[in-house]
Amino acid sequence: MSNFIKEFIQELNDKKIDYVHWKSNTNIEKVLIGDDDLDILVNPKDKYNIYRVFKELNIIRAYSEKDSWQNEIFHYFGLDIEEGKMIHIHLHFLLEVGYDFDKSFNLPIVERYIASKELYKNSIYIPSVESEYILLIIRLILKNGIISFLLTLPTSWWGLYRKKSKIGGSAYREYIDLRDRSKKEEIERLLDSTFNFIDKRLFYRLERIVEKNNSLGSYFWGEERLRKALKEYSYHSMVTSFFKSLYRINIIRLRKLFNNKIKLKKIPANGGRIFAFVGGDGAGKSSNIEKLSSILNHHYFVETIHIGRPNYRGKTKEYFWGRQIRNIGKVLMKFGANSLGKALNYLGLAVEREEAFKKAKKIKSKGGIVILDRMPLKGVTAMDAPRIKKEFGENRYKFLAKFEEKIYSNFNGIDRLIALKLNPKIALTRRLEDDKDELLIRSGQIWEYDFSKIDNATVIDTENSFKYVEKEILKSIWNSINSKPRVIELAGLAGTGKSTLKNSILKLYPNAIHTLRSDGCGLFLLRSSYLYINLYIQGGYDLLKSLIKMDILLNRLKRGYYNPNQYLIFDQGPIFYAVNIITKLPNFEKIILNRVSNIVPYYDEIIFLEAPLDILSNRINSREQKHRVKNLNKSIQIEFLKRHTKAFKKVLKLSHFKGVKVYGVDTNINSPKEVEEIVNEIIIKK
Repeated sequence: MSNFIKEFIQELNDKKIDYVHWKSNTNIEKVLIGDDDLDILVNPKDKYNIYRVFKELNIIRAYSEKDSWQNEIFHYFGLDIEEGKMIHIHLHFLLEVGYDFDKSFNLPIVERYIASKELYKNSIYIPSVESEYILLIIRLILKNGIISFLLTLPTSWWGLYRKKSKIGGSAYREYIDLRDRSKKEEIERLLDSTFNFIDKRLFYRLERIVEKNNSLGSYFWGEERLRKALKEYSYHSMVTSFFKSLYRINIIRLRKLFNNKIKLKKIPANGGRIFAFVGGDGAGKSSNIEKLSSILNHHYFVETIHIGRPNYRGKTKEYFWGRQIRNIGKVLMKFGANSLGKALNYLGLAVEREEAFKKAKKIKSKGGIVILDRMPLKGVTAMDAPRIKKEFGENRYKFLAKFEEKIYSNFNGIDRLIALKLNPKIALTRRLEDDKDELLIRSGQIWEYDFSKIDNATVIDTENSFKYVEKEILKSIWNSINSKPRVIELAGLAGTGKSTLKNSILKLYPNAIHTLRSDGCGLFLLRSSYLYINLYIQGGYDLLKSLIKMDILLNRLKRGYYNPNQYLIFDQGPIFYAVNIITKLPNFEKIILNRVSNIVPYYDEIIFLEAPLDILSNRINSREQKHRVKNLNKSIQIEFLKRHTKAFKKVLKLSHFKGVKVYGVDTNINSPKEVEEIVNEIIIKK
C-alpha cells in the first residue's frame, strides 16, 4: 500500500469519519498503491473533519470541466513523495448516478449505503459486495442506455449495433466479479431495505440485461423503466438530460478540436504555476525536469519550456520576432557585417527567451503548470545573460545592448526556483565529454551563487542520491502548488465593534488587502449575466456590485492572482455580502450559499464578533454612524438583527463544514483592546 494512502486512511479512521470507498472495489489493490482513483463517499455530517484532514495532509483541490454540472463531487490530489505519484481522491457527499455528462439521479441512501461497510484487509472501508453489486447494475443500465448511444458520433452507431458485447472491458469484469461473490439472500434483503425504491422484478430483469449483454434494445428498455422507477430522485426529465449532455459533450469535443489542452486537464485550485530550474552541467537538471513533468502530467497540464534555447526543438513559429531578428543577423554576417550580425543574433536570442517566458505566463494564467529549463539570474554571466556589452564593450551597439539588458530585467514572476548545485570537481567526473574550462565556469557560477537572497528558491546539492534530490524537488513543488494567500474575514452584526476592530487591524497589517474591488472585470462574468440582471432588477446596484466582487475574488483566487505571502483581511468581504443579499432577497439564498461554498475553502479563519441583541440595539442608537434602523422602534431593531443573525448562522455553518475555522468573540464581555488582542492572536497563529 502507498504510504500516503495508508496515512490518509488512518486519518479517516482515527477521526471516525463515516466513509466507504464506494465503487470499483474489484480493483481495490490498484487503488491502494495509487494506480487508480480513490472514490471516497463521505457522510455529509463529516464534511468539516474530512476537509481538515485534507488541509493537514496538503491534499489540494483541483477543478475540472465537469465541476459545473456535478453536485457535491470534488477532485482532490495528494502527493506520495516516496513513490513519486499524485494520488487522485474523488470526494463524494452524494450518490449521484446516470450518464457521465448528466448524473441526474440523487439516490437518498448515502447513510444506509455507508452503513453496509466492511473493513478490507484491516485498512480501508468498502461497502458490502451485495450493496456495490446492486448499485453497479443501476449504474450500468443508466450509463449505457439510449442517451449514451445517441451521444456517440453517428459514425459509431452501426458498429455499436453489431457489437456482440455491449459492455466490455473493466466494467463487465467488475460485474462478473461482484456477481460471483454476492449472496442471493443478502441481495433480497437489501432490495427490501436500502434499495426498496426499485421493484424486485424490475431489478432482476435489469440484472438479466447486463448478464446477457447482447442487445442495445434491452439496455434502452432498461434505462426507460429504471428512469421511471427513480423519477422521485431525478433532477429533470430524460429529454432535458439528453440536451444537457449533448451541450456538455460537445463542449469537450470542441476543446479537443481546438486543441485546448489545459481545459481538458485538471486545474489546481490555487492557479497555475511556473517552476524554473537552474543548475550546472552534470547536476541532473534535465533528468529531474523530465521526472517532475511525468508525475504532474498525469492530471495537470504541464509544458516544459527551454528558456536557454527556446528553438532547440525547431518550434520557429512560436518565437517569431526573435527568429526574424536572428535571421537579419545571419544575412548581415553573410555580407561581411559579422560583429553587427552577431550582436543582432544575441538580441534575437534574448527576444526569443522573452517570448518563451511570455508563453509560460500565459499558460500559468489559464491554470497550467510550466517547467522552465534554465532561467536568467543576475550575476550568472556564463548562461542566459546579456552578451552584447560583454562582447563588444560599452561603446558599440549601445542601443542594442540597452534593449537586450532591458529584456533580461523582465524575467520575474516565477513561483519557485529550483537550484541544483553540484561541486564543479564532481561535475567534471560526470561530464567527461564536455569542455573542461567551460564546464568549470558554468558549474562554478551556480555553485558559488548566493541563492539566499531569492525568497522562493529551493537549493539542493545533487551530490546526494537521485532519489533524495527527486524527493526534495517534489516537496518544494507541492508546497508551492498548495500555497495561497492568507484569507481572513472579520464578520459581525451592526454594533458589534467591527469598525473599531477594522481600524486597529489596518494599523497592525497595513500591507494586507482590506477591501474587495470590482475592477478587473473579465469575460468570465458573462456566464452569470442572467443572474446579475435578475439581481439588479430585484435588489439594485449595491447588491449587484456585491455579487460581482465575490465572483471577481473567486476568479482571482483560482488563477493564483495574489502573492502566496499576501494577507487578505476583510471586514466587508464575501461573508458580509452574502448575508446582506440573503437578508434582503431570500429567494437568492440557494445561489448565494453556492457562491459562498466555492469561496470559503480558500479561507483560513472567520472571526465573528457577537453581543446580545439588546446591547447591539443600544449601540446602534448611540453611535454617530448612520444606520437604517437607528432610533427606530426597538422591536423593529431586534427583528432586523434577528434576520441578520439567522443569515449569519447559515453562512457560518456552511463555512464550518467546508473546513474553515470560525471563531466567536463576545464584544460585550471583552473591551475593544481585548478584542484586538484576541483577533491579532488568531491571525498570527498559523
